[in-house]
Amino acid sequence: MFRLPLDSPWRRLGRVAFWATLAVVVTMALLPGNDSPSFPWSDKVNHFSAFAVLTALARFAYPGRRGWTILAAMLGVGVGIELLQALPVIGRDAEIGDVVADLSGALTVLVIHRLTRGKRRVDLQEQS
Repeated sequence: MFRLPLDSPWRRLGRVAFWATLAVVVTMALLPGNDSPSFPWSDKVNHFSAFAVLTALARFAYPGRRGWTILAAMLGVGVGIELLQALPVIGRDAEIGDVVADLSGALTVLVIHRLTRGKRRVDLQEQS
């Protein structure tokens, strides 16, 4: 099976993309928000999507990391954001539902990765 070397330019680019995306997600989460969502649950969809993208980037950029360590890191980021949002100076509301949405997005990506990783190996072996 073809794998990119850990020190390839694509992996380095993936790491830059991961850290840049993380900075944007944290910044957006801590800025004063718009209290009028466009549809019910839009906030949760945003959390789910942001953490799905972060997890996919982490999976690509750090392929040697186990899924549970990436999930634990995403949990730490999600809880950290909510703790910061609970500070009165930030002016945001902390919600446990946001952490659930964060973890749901991360877990979805990790499950899809796990399921498709095995399929790719079978497909490549059949072609050999």
